[in-house]
Amino acid sequence: MKNSAPFLIVAANVIKTGGMDRANLAVAEYVARLGIEVHIVSYNVDSDLLEMPNVHHHKVKKILNSETLSEPLIDHTGRFHARRIAARGGRVMVNGGNCRWPDINWVNHVHTADGAFAPKMPLQKIKRHIDYALACYNERRFIPIADTVITSCERTRQDIINLLGVPADKVIAVHLGMNTRMFKPISKEHREKIRRDFHWDQNQPLAIFVGALGNRRKGFDTLYAAWKKLCSQGNWDAKLLVVGRGAEVPMWQSMVKDSGLDNHIQFLGFVDNLAEVVASCDVFISPSRYEGYSLAAQEAVISKVPAIVTSKTGFGGRYPDSLKELILEDPDDVDGLCRIVSKWREDMDYYKRKIEPFAETLASYDWDDMAAAMWETIQSRPAPVIH
Repeated sequence: MKNSAPFLIVAANVIKTGGMDRANLAVAEYVARLGIEVHIVSYNVDSDLLEMPNVHHHKVKKILNSETLSEPLIDHTGRFHARRIAARGGRVMVNGGNCRWPDINWVNHVHTADGAFAPKMPLQKIKRHIDYALACYNERRFIPIADTVITSCERTRQDIINLLGVPADKVIAVHLGMNTRMFKPISKEHREKIRRDFHWDQNQPLAIFVGALGNRRKGFDTLYAAWKKLCSQGNWDAKLLVVGRGAEVPMWQSMVKDSGLDNHIQFLGFVDNLAEVVASCDVFISPSRYEGYSLAAQEAVISKVPAIVTSKTGFGGRYPDSLKELILEDPDDVDGLCRIVSKWREDMDYYKRKIEPFAETLASYDWDDMAAAMWETIQSRPAPVIH
């Protein structure tokens, strides 16, 4: 039976690419398939989702293509439609500090627990500090007023409780799902084809880093220093692939060239077949200084690619004891990362076998499972009384 109470999502984007963008899309698709009227306030919405007759997009235009400048519009437009949805008995879900509304707030990154991690370029540094200060300011104002806060892992849940002062009984962790049809192990033949397409040696060990290179939060500087040190040993045969864009890419490319590491580190930029590229590699490395939940690391593991992460990530908190040796305690510990990567290289097959039980556990939980858990959580919590 069609539910007469509508549902509103306020998010930057509800599309197939990007971690939180894809997660919002999963919830929107799931609720729309239930026959519920779904409203979305955002910059962009997936075209396939918009073909569903019960999905309505209230588009917000970016000012000068800047999300920072446009956030007040998201907030204003979100509250405008939230009042109308709430008046009809519907529910409203906002994302972090993007809209001041006291119903459901879905938080997957706590900026207050993070850091500006500004790049070295002066203009980018100023912009990053402004963006970060505004993000912290908004989340301190918006998140604590929510009746229910949903987040992706226990690490972020504790940050919300301890740093933003939200009562523990209001904060619920629901792990992110993923596309288990796209991210999965590939056959030996498929792996060989991907490597041929990119002109990679079929037998060379490949490590992969996935993340934006606009600041130091993802810890690429630690990975670069570790890789440089490993290559200096003279017998290091693994190659590092770097997937991602950002303001610091030209700087890192120049440093790699000046250090003579062109044959050991390759920048791929954006790749449209990321799932296949990850699955054709031998290890995923993410020395993040802060990350609520690393969807990219989860995608690697489900593809049965061992993932080296840090203790600062929520996803690392899900690792069983048998995989703790893949966790770097200090994201700035170059020598520690060298030791973990060297141990992996000594017996790659051992770590590939060791990751399999965890990968199979993750593979049993996809975007629909996450969306169902989200919707059940939302329905179990009373709607706020709006005056």
